[in-house]
Amino acid sequence: MFKRTLVVRTSSIAGAITSALLTATVLTPVRAGDMTFERALNAAKEPQNWILHHGNYEGHRFSQLKDINTETVKNLKIAFTVGLGGLEGAGTRYKFGNLEATPIVEDGTMYVSDGWGTIYAIDVSSGKKGMFRWKFDPGTDKAWAGDVACCGVNNRGVALWKDKVISVSLDGRLFAINKTTGEKVWERKVTDPGLGETLTLAPLVVRDVVIVGAAGGEFGIRGYIDGTDLNTGKQLWRTYTIPGKGEPGNETWKDGRDRWLHGGGSVWVTATYDVETDTFYQGIGNAGPDWDPEYRPGDNKWAASVLARAQVTGRSSGASNTRRTTPTILTKSPSTLSSTAR
Repeated sequence: MFKRTLVVRTSSIAGAITSALLTATVLTPVRAGDMTFERALNAAKEPQNWILHHGNYEGHRFSQLKDINTETVKNLKIAFTVGLGGLEGAGTRYKFGNLEATPIVEDGTMYVSDGWGTIYAIDVSSGKKGMFRWKFDPGTDKAWAGDVACCGVNNRGVALWKDKVISVSLDGRLFAINKTTGEKVWERKVTDPGLGETLTLAPLVVRDVVIVGAAGGEFGIRGYIDGTDLNTGKQLWRTYTIPGKGEPGNETWKDGRDRWLHGGGSVWVTATYDVETDTFYQGIGNAGPDWDPEYRPGDNKWAASVLARAQVTGRSSGASNTRRTTPTILTKSPSTLSSTAR
């Protein structure tokens, strides 16, 4: 069960922030202030806002605001603080949760998550204090999820779509939340924590598709990238990052014991997107096991790579709605230089 809390007073100072129905979703018209594809493409025209995880689809993470510069940065000081939760640990492996989310800011409201995937909508428009508008708790089984998560209690943020906030939880669920009230509109189970799969990345929304991927490279998962239709909450496609038998790259798993089935290649960073080619670019984590390649001889494609996938919607002539697809490989680092999985 998820929990939604409406808050009408300022939170006590506890730490700085540094870090309706499904049918209604389909029928909801676009209104002024809704997050649209056009707004996402022109995010630079709203420098007062930060409406995409990377600031823009290209992943530049650059703000055009000029008040803070090399001369004024020395004058920065805390204006106010707002106490968040999510620092508690659970289970036997992790003593605390992490705050790793990039806040999304739109028209004076900040949307930020804690490590357990609880979402906070905070009115920061005054610049002098933060007022909670609502809090969405996904109701994650913390003891269980904490023990099956390979690499910490992490959540890296949310995305906006129409009048919804799109978020994930550590136990593998994807949510659409009413941006005004904090009420859950729908949820979808994406990953299977029973196999060591979790969700930790901030979603990428392109048009009406949200893109996420499975973390858990240290626990023997076979990584994948997954697309969901935001209008229906249903899966559109899934692309595995470790190729199966008969697919290009599978021959580089030379152990002879089908260890590609547990080859890692997790996804824990938000992708970037190129509108001209309708292609998104996804960084892929290390092969598994990470530090002992003797168990996985060969080049272990396509771990530690950048994958490009065209046709973000997953729809093309003659294709079924749910598709397993083979991506284009852009770069591949040597297996001995694998990045750290999350």
